[in-house]
Order: sequence, then C-alpha cells, then structure tokens
Amino acid sequence: MDFNQHLSDILHLYEFSMAIGNSLDYTGNCNHFLKLILARKNLSSCWIYRKENNQYTVTYSYPNPSKKIVLKNKNQILDTLVLGIKSKIVSVDTTIQEVSPIDIQQEGSLLIFNLHDQGILFLYSAYTDTFTPKDISQLQPIMDKFILSLEACESFSKKEDLLQRLALQNQELNDYAHIISHDLKTPLRSIDTLLNWIEEECSDSLDSISRQYLLKIHHNIEKMDALIESILTYSTIDKRKKTNYTIDLNEVMREVFKILDIPNHIIIDIVTPLPSIIADTLNMQQLFLCLLQNAINSIEQATGKIYIRVIELNHFWKFEIEDNGKGIDSKYHKKIFKVFQKLENDSMSLGMGLPIAQKIVNHYGGNMSLTSNVNRGSIFSFTLKNNDMNLQPNLEYVNELSGGDALFKQKLIGIIKKEFPEEKEIFLHNYKSSELNKAAENVHKLKHKIGMLGLDDGYQIAIDFENELLAGKTSLFQKFMLILDTIDEFIHPL
Repeated sequence: MDFNQHLSDILHLYEFSMAIGNSLDYTGNCNHFLKLILARKNLSSCWIYRKENNQYTVTYSYPNPSKKIVLKNKNQILDTLVLGIKSKIVSVDTTIQEVSPIDIQQEGSLLIFNLHDQGILFLYSAYTDTFTPKDISQLQPIMDKFILSLEACESFSKKEDLLQRLALQNQELNDYAHIISHDLKTPLRSIDTLLNWIEEECSDSLDSISRQYLLKIHHNIEKMDALIESILTYSTIDKRKKTNYTIDLNEVMREVFKILDIPNHIIIDIVTPLPSIIADTLNMQQLFLCLLQNAINSIEQATGKIYIRVIELNHFWKFEIEDNGKGIDSKYHKKIFKVFQKLENDSMSLGMGLPIAQKIVNHYGGNMSLTSNVNRGSIFSFTLKNNDMNLQPNLEYVNELSGGDALFKQKLIGIIKKEFPEEKEIFLHNYKSSELNKAAENVHKLKHKIGMLGLDDGYQIAIDFENELLAGKTSLFQKFMLILDTIDEFIHPL
C-alpha cells in the first residue's frame, strides 16, 4: 500500500471523527460532518431519511431537496434497502432515482449506512466506481459515532422543547390565575357597591339587626376578596418571572413592620442581624409577613414575645421565628401547611398563610419545619440558600447527555473547551461595545454550553439575560459573568 495514501486516509478519518458533535443542533451537526465527507470524497450530495409513525421523511439533505416524492411504495423500498445490513454500496437505478429527494444520474452510485433509529444515510457519487469495501470498513466506526451524536442532538432538542413548553404553560397558568381572580372579584365589588347603595338610600329605615346583617355581609366580602388574593399569590409563586438580586433582609423586615398591625402587648425581637441574600423582595416580604402574622395570631398571653434568629450553615441560612403563643399539637404539624387547613374556627383565618410561606421557601430551594407543643409556643424554622444559583457543573448530566459513551462524553467536553472561550470573548467585545443585540445572540449560544453542563439555574439566568439585552437592559450582567467565570474554572483543568 502507498504510504502517502495510507497517511492521507488516516488524516481524513481523524478529521471526520473530529467533525462529529461540534454542534448539538441537528442540522448544524450534520452540516459539519457530512459536508466534510462530501468535500474529501468528492461526492455530489447526501441525504438522511428517518422513519416516524411508519412514514419516511427527509430530515437532512445537501443540497436542499429539489423534488417531491410521490411514490406510493417508498417506505417498502427504503426498508428493503437496509434490511439486515449496516451499510452497502448500490448502483443508481430508476427505483433509487424515484425515492431520492434530489435529482441524481442513473449512472451514479450510492453508499448507504443504516443509522438505525436515526434513519438511513445516503452518500451519492455521480460516478459508478467511487465507493469500495475499504470505504465501508473505514467509515463504519465513524458512522457509529455519528449515530451517537444524532441521538445527543435529539435529546438536547427535546430538553429545549420541554423548557419552552414549560415556560409557555407557566405563562398560560399565570394568565389564567389572574383572569380567574378578576372574574371572581368583579361580582364581589358589585355586591359591595350595592350594599353601600342600600345603606345610603335606606339608612332611615334600617334597624339595628338589619345593619348587623349588612356588616356581616361586608365582612364576608372582605374575607372572600382576601381569600381570592391569597389563592392567586399561592398559585403564582413559582410561575411569575423572578426578579432576583441581592437584598438586605434587614431592609425587608423594616418594610414588613410598616405593613404588619402589631398589637401593643407583643414585642418582636430580631436577635441576630439578618443577612443579605439573592432573592425577590416581594417574595421575602410575603414570607415574613405570613410567618409573623401567624405568630401574632397565636399569642393569647398578656405579654407576647416573638424572636427572629438566623444561623449560617453550609450554603444555607437557617431562620427561626419563635413565639410564646398557645402552641400546636404534634398531630397537626403537617396539616397546617396544607391549603385551607385551620386548627380552630377562626373567622379571620383563611388557612393560606403557612402554605404560602412554605411554597416560597421551597421555591428557593429551602425547607420549612415546625417545633411546637401545646401551651409551650412554636418555632418555625426554614432555610434559604446563601446563593440562589447552582454554579456546580454536573458531570453526571453530561454523562446522561452522551448516552453513557465515555468517548462521546469527552467529545462534548471538548466542544465546550474549544468553543466556550471564543464565544465568551466575542460576547464581552459586543457587550463592551454596547452592541446589545449582538451580545444577546452570543448569550444564546453560550446558553447551550451552560445547559450542557447541567447548570439549570445558570441556564434560566442566561434566558433572562438574553431577553433583557434585547430590551436594552443589563442588570443581570454580573450574575451572568459569575456563571461564565465558574465554567472557565471548571473546564481549565479538564
């Protein structure tokens, strides 16, 4: 064998192998790999047929399909071509011409690879003697790797589609909750207006009993209005868009004290200074309002005391809100966190405060617990992350994305190492040049690398930052840079 030819074949195979998986976009992946094969092998065209729902369709073609296939037995012909084989060379005949999405000459030849669930690959040459058994033996291992890359593209596409569908469903649920809230509150306002009209127009003829009835109706309208607002709050906690940034919980608490109606006989003592965390201000206000109002309502003693403490744990802050109220029997410790559940027939209680508080805590990745006994007060404890972002790359996710194939896993990491630094540099250049639309395009590309490493929080921040840049805003820049710097540190030693 000619040494130069042998060396050329090895270099081509290495080049083919390195071209696989450079993109997790299906078309981009096919373009990188198949166009290279066409160029190196001097081929004319290629296409992939994939069978879904017992029907073959063209999922990739270069050049683009030039005709519509109308052959009735197309499925049977394609099934027969790959029946029991991994690859083969065939001469172009009239049947092949009919199932080809591209106009090809009858004197040409095809190298066909069975991609299994990913379909059938056709490599076309206009000449009859282009392909040899040697081509099959050299390209078959490369095609096995190509199949894995197509499966990875499919998995990634499904994840992208799922995230988009979830985002759409969350928005629809959020909109629906607001519509329902509006529709329920409208008749309440009408009733309240009618009651006010009755009181004004008939004030001289209303006796004391009638006035008491009207007062009860007003009270129940207010309670119903508060209940609707609580249900809306509960249903949208994890669906509304986060506006997370660093907030000082001491400032949050000062605002809470302005809103709370604290009786004169109750003292609230913040025992330890509260930390600053990354969260949404309104959510934190709602959390402390619910818990402190619950503590106030539980106190029947002549002198009430409420203590607020915080302890720093590994990656978490642990908060405690302790009261000297009437306490809660252990058999009710789970019940009180369920919607509409109350321990006694309190006309002012909605049974929504603690469920809302617990859902907010869970939304931020924390947990809530209760320590209490009857007549001995209660301690509500909850944890919040001292950093709301998961910035620890997840190699297990990369392993899952690569289908457990160690070589392909290294290939995915190789893609990140190769493309990430350049994409980051381009992003910074466009950002510093105030080219925010271009910077948004860069974030869109970087977002996929973030997703490949299993950084779910970082992926969401990238989505938010991309939308923010398109709107001409930049408040998430520092958080996004923290994600990029973390990835830099992670991939450097790999």
